[in-house]
Formats: sequence, C-alpha cells, structure tokens
Amino acid sequence: MIITYLSMPLLTLGFVGSGILRSTGTIKFPEIIFGIAGVINLVFDYLLG
Repeated sequence: MIITYLSMPLLTLGFVGSGILRSTGTIKFPEIIFGIAGVINLVFDYLLG
C-alpha cells in the first residue's frame, strides 16, 4: 500500500501534464511519453515479477 501512496503524485503529475500539453495542441508528444512508459512498465513487470 505504501508504494501505491508514493506513486500517486507521479501518476497525477503525468495526467495533468498530458492534459496541459493536449490543451495547447500538442497531441502526439503525450501519447509517445505514455507509450514509452507503458513499455518500460512491461519490461520491469517481467524483470521484477
């Protein structure tokens, strides 16, 4: 539960930053960032799991 509480500010920051970039008209950059984060998450899931 501690890990969840520690990671929530980072997740919120990502969603807020993505919303800000999309509202200014930059659509591809947030998608690329979240795609890279998903791939990193997949790799760490297999390495640590």
